Amino acid sequence: MTNSMTPKDKRLLPKEGQEQATLMNWAKMQSWRWPEIALLFHIPNGGGRSKAEAGRFKAEGVKAGVPDLFLPVPRGEYHGLFIELKRQAGGRVSAEQKEWIEKLRDQGYRVEVCRGWEAAAELLREYLGLEVTNTDKYDVVWGGFVTIDASARLEPGPDPRTLIGVNRG
Repeated sequence: MTNSMTPKDKRLLPKEGQEQATLMNWAKMQSWRWPEIALLFHIPNGGGRSKAEAGRFKAEGVKAGVPDLFLPVPRGEYHGLFIELKRQAGGRVSAEQKEWIEKLRDQGYRVEVCRGWEAAAELLREYLGLEVTNTDKYDVVWGGFVTIDASARLEPGPDPRTLIGVNRG
């Protein structure tokens, strides 16, 4: 996103919660291909709360600045992947979030800030060492999902050149 967006343009973009819900739905749809992605979960630290609820959550161990999502799957030198998800435009990384990011990286975790669900999905593919296929971009249509038969495997079909002369009627 460019910095030349007007406030009206930014209002038209999905909110952070909508971006995250879309990412989680995408991950759910990908788990038949990549089982590890089903371990991705949300850490509910943000959002508006009453003072009483915020106090109770703090007493229960909720800490400001912890990234939004965690994938507890080690890869390479990393123990797991934390994702701080922001809107495509707007939203800022707070001082508490910057502190958590630094501390988690010091402990051997990969931590990234992603603007929008698509950036987070690309990060997940890269982190897990997944090959991006041409079919991936057709899974989501404006936050809604096309229906895909879960039993169907998206695998390459026969080479079309070998079908020359085959009766298709």
